[in-house]
This record gives sequence, structure tokens and C-alpha cells, in this order.
Amino acid sequence: MLYRGAEQRSALLVPPSLANSTCGAVRLTSVSSGVSFGDVAQATIVLILSLGVVGANLMLIVVINSRRYSKYIHEQPRYLLTSLASNDLAIGLLVTPFALVPSVNHCWPFGEIVCQIQALLRGALTQQSAVILICMAMDRYMCMLHPVRYHRHSSKKGCVAVISMTWVLCLSLFALLVLPRGGYYFNHTGLLACDPFYSRASLRILASCCFYFPTTMILMYCYGSAFHVNKLRLKRAVTGCGQPHAQQGHAVQGHTVQGHTVQGHAVQGH
Repeated sequence: MLYRGAEQRSALLVPPSLANSTCGAVRLTSVSSGVSFGDVAQATIVLILSLGVVGANLMLIVVINSRRYSKYIHEQPRYLLTSLASNDLAIGLLVTPFALVPSVNHCWPFGEIVCQIQALLRGALTQQSAVILICMAMDRYMCMLHPVRYHRHSSKKGCVAVISMTWVLCLSLFALLVLPRGGYYFNHTGLLACDPFYSRASLRILASCCFYFPTTMILMYCYGSAFHVNKLRLKRAVTGCGQPHAQQGHAVQGHTVQGHTVQGHAVQGH
């Protein structure tokens, strides 16, 4: 029993510590003397990426909700697109800018609380974006395959309620994972940001199976079905438009042939 308990304790993973001596005041004051070209290039890429994410998503939110273009987009797709762009805008404001200093220092200088909050936001925003993509796929699926039922039951309040519920669920889920001590770590090999940490490998596998695989399968099914139905409708429309023209062409040809026949008989009479 003692050996089995020791095995179970050894199976637990421990997050790397954030207490890094290279992020002290000495390193911050003398950072200019030890900065390489690769560090400057990496920091420049992070800055450009942050500005691009913020600018593009802010422009999208303003354009699709303006008076000029909002009348061309249905309310439900517009709200879903606004929520998706808001998630990316929050990542551009609250996640990527904090990678500027770590890209030069190669460590996390902002402390435990900021890392914990960033890991919570990073996990919740990413998962909420995946849920919004599922909602958009199901919205297009219902609109194209069941248009009568879609326009009968769709409403502005229902869409806002679904978006709010996804926010609450995603924040609550990752709060349970990240807020306990040891539920986050600094990922120095990725976006130089803090990510949720799973103490067991089985939790990481379970999270992948629950978060990513269903999203991919639902997106493939909904958009595949919608594209297939749209292709069939387009084919029927082209066939239906071509038949009257073909019948009209045969009728004109018949009249022409009949006219030549009548003209031929008239010539023989003379």
C-alpha cells in the first residue's frame, strides 16, 4: 500500500517555479547590455502582433455594428462575430503585450498574481472562442437547412443569453483549474505567456478530448452539411433557369423551320 501511494504521488506533475533570479532589478537595469538581435526581433514581432490583433478586431467590431453595415447582417451572426472579435481583442490587450519583457529577459517578471490572472484569461478566452465558433456553425446550419424554424425561434435576447452563458461557464471552468496554487505556469517556449497547468497527464488528455475534438467534429458536420445543401440548391436553380431557355430555343427553331417549309411550298407554287 505504501508503494502504491508513492507511485500515485510520483505521477503528479509539478509546475515550474516563477521565482527566477534573472528577473530581478539588476537584470532589468542592465538589460540593454545583454540584448541580442534575436531578442530584439522577437520583441518586435510580439509588438507588431499585438498591434495587429488589437487594430484588426477593433475595426471589425466597429464596422459590423455601424449603422451603414449592420442592416446587411442578421442580428445573431452579428452578435456572435462581435463576441468572437471581443475575445481576440482581449487577448491582444491582456495577453500578448505582457510578452514584450519576457521576450528579452527570458523569464516572467510580473509576479504570481498577474501570471495567475493571465492563465485564467488565456484559457477561458480560448475556450470561449471555440464555443462561439460552434454556435456560429450551428446558426448557419439551422439557417440553411431549416430556415422556417430558424426565423421563427431566433431572437436577440436568446443569442445574448447564450453568449453570456458561455462566458460564465468558461470563466468558471478555468477558475477551478487555475485559481488553486500550482494551476498555472510560464510557458517560455510558446507565446511567452502564462498557461493553465494540468497536474496529471490524464487531465491534459481529457481537456483535449473535451475541448478540441468536439469543436472540430461539429464544425466539419455543420459547415459540410450547409455547403452540400447550398450546392444542391444552386444546381437546381441553374437547371430550372436553363430549362425555360431551352424550351424557348426549341420553339423558335420550330417556327423557323416551319417558316422555311412554308416558303418552300410557296416557291413550288410559283
